[in-house]
Parts: sequence; structure tokens; C-alpha cells
Amino acid sequence: MVDVTNYGVWPFSLPVAAERPPMPDESDREQARLLYALLRHEADELTRVLDADLTRRGTPRSTTESRRLARDLDEIRRCMAKLAARFPEATVTDAH
Repeated sequence: MVDVTNYGVWPFSLPVAAERPPMPDESDREQARLLYALLRHEADELTRVLDADLTRRGTPRSTTESRRLARDLDEIRRCMAKLAARFPEATVTDAH
């Protein structure tokens, strides 16, 4: 039960919402699985590109471009870690 006796006095304080986010439903979990799969694919692709150290034209990659790609890869991995922490089931891969 909420105490409403102080609601008429300014400044008043409203009940604080719970610290924990609401439990995700099935659509949230499915979106997390799809996003995680897309991020994993992008991370794999960026890793492959960075490991090749050549551009599509076969010329050596510039340091600036390599740093940008590495920064993008770090951001993708950070997002994947946050998704995995919030939706551990999103990291499970389908067998088919």
C-alpha cells in the first residue's frame, strides 16, 4: 500500500520504481537472439577484415582505417557482452 499523506505537500516524493528492469517476454528474447546473431556475424567479418590487413583492392590498410575498424569491433563486442548479460539465452546458437 502506498502512503499518500505527503502527496499534497510540495515537494513530495512518489514511490520509486524497482531497480530491476521488468522481466523480458518472449519477443524481447527473440529480438535479443536476432540482434546477437547479427552482431556476431559483424564481429566475425570485422575480425576477418582486420586479420587480412589488406583492403578489398589488395592494398595495405592505413593505420587510421585499422584503428577505426578495431574501435568498431570493440563496440560490437561491448554490445554483445551487454546482450549476453541481459539475455544469456541469446548466445545459444541454433543447430539448424
